[in-house]
Amino acid sequence: MRIKYLQSVAVLVAMFFMVLPYAVSADTATWYDNFDDCCYDDWRVILGVWDARDGYLKSEPLEGIKIITHNSSQTEGTWSFDVFHESPSYAFDTTYLFMARQTDVRTCFGYGILLSGESIYFVRQDGNLSTIEALDFVMVSGLVNTWTHVDITRDSVKAEFKVYFNATSDKAKPDFSVVDTEYTVSEQFVVRGFGCDCYIDNVSISDQILITDSTLIPTSTTSTIPVTTPISGGRQMVFDPLLQLLSLVWIVSLVIVTIGFIMFDNE
Repeated sequence: MRIKYLQSVAVLVAMFFMVLPYAVSADTATWYDNFDDCCYDDWRVILGVWDARDGYLKSEPLEGIKIITHNSSQTEGTWSFDVFHESPSYAFDTTYLFMARQTDVRTCFGYGILLSGESIYFVRQDGNLSTIEALDFVMVSGLVNTWTHVDITRDSVKAEFKVYFNATSDKAKPDFSVVDTEYTVSEQFVVRGFGCDCYIDNVSISDQILITDSTLIPTSTTSTIPVTTPISGGRQMVFDPLLQLLSLVWIVSLVIVTIGFIMFDNE
């Protein structure tokens, strides 16, 4: 009887570890990079010259368009990053497409924010570089020559994007919200500059909505340093709630098997 009991326990343990990989989200579900290692190995340069030797990713001061991408399939959750905007001219802009699918050098589809002059736009890219549509915008005093922290959330059920600038807690009032269903697929996170250099730091992508609405007034967008708490670069594993349920089921099954064998032994 004891041998049968041990065999049953062994089967339960084997089943637990067989399904465990499915209860843990893949490491591509969330990713982050703060460039503290002065490297950008996971990024792919499309146009321009880029470096991260100062602890943040930036393009070199060269004329023309600069583009760099990072693989990213996230279509819901939270996108957080710090950007530095250097040009007061509305003739030049930098674009951060956080949910995008780039098919070639000059063709991209998806959503992002565009910084131009003292305005930040929520944009939809519909193909080549000239087919970009502003879905909403906000004027930001003191935007030029300073770091600004950006949080963007997307609820896939409502198809709603909410954008927060320099939020200092997990509850804040969004600067604007947009509902759009044109694109539901992402392959890259794209950073692009036209006429001015791009700066980005503390990129953190999560499959969870980490910031929610409140009646708080947004903080001023005049921060001179990134406000994101530094985190180590690389990837992280995210445990799915299924893992907790699986553990509970396994424990209950083990208890039932144990009680069953005790009852049989007493007969």
